Amino acid sequence: MYARYRLKNKKIILLLPLFIIFFGGWVYQYAFVLKNEIRGNDVAPLSYYQGVEQLTSRLSMNPVSLGAYENYDTVVHLYQKENRVFKESGSLLRPILPAGFINKDFRILNNNVMTSFYPDLNPYTSSDFGIVMYYSILFNSSLP
Repeated sequence: MYARYRLKNKKIILLLPLFIIFFGGWVYQYAFVLKNEIRGNDVAPLSYYQGVEQLTSRLSMNPVSLGAYENYDTVVHLYQKENRVFKESGSLLRPILPAGFINKDFRILNNNVMTSFYPDLNPYTSSDFGIVMYYSILFNSSLP
């Protein structure tokens, strides 16, 4: 009886993530359009497969990390172009302090990575791309 229970649990554990991704893709194809309408962007509706693709790319930072590696020089240039001292340190305080204490009109490194893909991107959005790539770009951006 216990062996049958364990076998049944293994099947559920293996199938549950697939079910969540495939069902989530169906939900995400509608949520993506709604999310962009709320933000004021006009996007075309996604197909089911595009919804699954968008959802899985949001659940993983690999696509952004690979894009940061591919656009490495562009990201470093975008970061240095603002010529702001301690920009990343200021980004830690950005959500906490009011605009009267800190100038919030700058792009953080995560946003520079996304801007290398989408030049017209909002300056207040970001995406994770991994600590190794983050510190590598930050180090090379800080060099004269």
